[in-house]
Amino acid sequence: MGCALLMVMTARGVGGQGTVGTSASPADYIRTKPIASAPWRLPPVDANPYARTSPVLPAAFDVAPPFPAAGRPPMAAGATVLPALPADNVPRPIPHPGVPAAQSPPPTRPVSLPLVSDPFLAETLEADTIAEEFAASPPTRDGQIDHDRRRFGGWHLFGWVQDGFTWNPASPSDGLNRPLMFNDQANDLMMNQLYLGLEKPLAKDGTEWEIGGRVDLLYGSDARFVTASGWERNRDGTEHWNGENQLYHLAIPQAYVELAAPWGDGLSVRAGHFYASMGYEQIAAPENFFYSHAYQFVYGEPFTFTGAVAAYRPASNVVTLLGFTAGWDNVDSDADPWGVLGAVGWESLDQRTTLILRAHSGADITGVRMGGHRTDDARHFVSLLFQQQVTDRLRYIIQPDFGYQEGARVVVNMAPMTITFDTAKWYGINQYLIYQLDPQLAAGLRMEWFRDQDHSRIAVPIQFNPGGSTFLGGDYVAITAGLNWKPTERICLRPEVRWDWSNFRGNGAVPGGNAGMRAFDDGHSSQQWTLAMDVILSF
Repeated sequence: MGCALLMVMTARGVGGQGTVGTSASPADYIRTKPIASAPWRLPPVDANPYARTSPVLPAAFDVAPPFPAAGRPPMAAGATVLPALPADNVPRPIPHPGVPAAQSPPPTRPVSLPLVSDPFLAETLEADTIAEEFAASPPTRDGQIDHDRRRFGGWHLFGWVQDGFTWNPASPSDGLNRPLMFNDQANDLMMNQLYLGLEKPLAKDGTEWEIGGRVDLLYGSDARFVTASGWERNRDGTEHWNGENQLYHLAIPQAYVELAAPWGDGLSVRAGHFYASMGYEQIAAPENFFYSHAYQFVYGEPFTFTGAVAAYRPASNVVTLLGFTAGWDNVDSDADPWGVLGAVGWESLDQRTTLILRAHSGADITGVRMGGHRTDDARHFVSLLFQQQVTDRLRYIIQPDFGYQEGARVVVNMAPMTITFDTAKWYGINQYLIYQLDPQLAAGLRMEWFRDQDHSRIAVPIQFNPGGSTFLGGDYVAITAGLNWKPTERICLRPEVRWDWSNFRGNGAVPGGNAGMRAFDDGHSSQQWTLAMDVILSF
């Protein structure tokens, strides 16, 4: 599109704000310091094949697209862009804020769902309704693992292949179902996951010292979303061993060692790179009831952590967790993200109710760059997961989330021209009903509301004074109904129908704003229907 974009930087200030004063244009200043000679060297936009529009920039600037090819939400991945008036001061259309194009072994009973979703928490609790202790495997959404796995001196090898297809009757002109992610390719067959795991499990019964670990490899279109800076990507967020133009990526989402100590009822420490598991949905395909993912999981939660986490069981039905991380989806980066991770899990004595509170607090990448480097600011996130086995066949799950980050929202004051930075918030509620029809078949319903209040997770968080936010709305609603059918021990089919709606729209009152922009159908519709199915073959 013809809109000029300017990358802005965040600096920690009072109340999470910073101010830039200028008598020229924002491109001439960073904070209160001129940047005419500052070396802003960032990944070029057109290196991202999934960005359907390539903003035109001043020659002195290269700006990363809202989503890198590896595919995380714009703020999570680290690319905040600020529309600026062109030199002729004529507003031009703002590009569509779409996103770029992309653990445990498979289940044997698709409807015997463990109450505790977090593997690290679940494996520390002792309950018949939870998958066996970690010696057997972490629990999955679809049931306990009771088939034999290949063993090599205490190490277990397992894996699966997941292929899926999503039919979009609107046939979007860009070929994408976005802002849906993971199954984002419209009317096209996808190999989402070719997954291999090698694990040495621990008993964690508090009787002896144990040491083990786990390494997972993921190849497929889903691997785009679990790449981390300093791991699959370089420190500056650019691709390391995956090509920028690839739909299929290779990722190592987990690589950790684990130590169990004979203290109390069980103490274990995990160190390395591992799944964040901050909510009900997970990356590993067999751990989810539905093929598609909720907005809350995709845009509101981290996928992986790198660090060290300790879990302790003060009682047979209570587990606590505390650790330190390198921030969301990060191993090493050109910023300085860090975080403290905590969780408490409780299960009723009748094993029909669980409640898990998770929180992560620290500093994380804002998406703003200074001098060619990404910056960080305070980010806080909390999630509460409640699960109830209503009857022997029916289970209910509800999960509210809330997150906010300082310095992630850009405020442009037009006269005089100043730029400030403020806090961005996101929150939502997911609900699930899962009913067991027979031992091989289950039906499920997911109802979701997600609010990207300041457009920091799905679009770009920019507000003009006067004029208002670049984008209006910010509510996303999705209803998904589906089945899990497991005709054999190693095959699971998951058909689903999904309806999405959003009040997201462009704001024609701001420079370059497009009042006709909507969330779906390549920016042309406020709702979307999709019919999808995937097949998981375990081995």
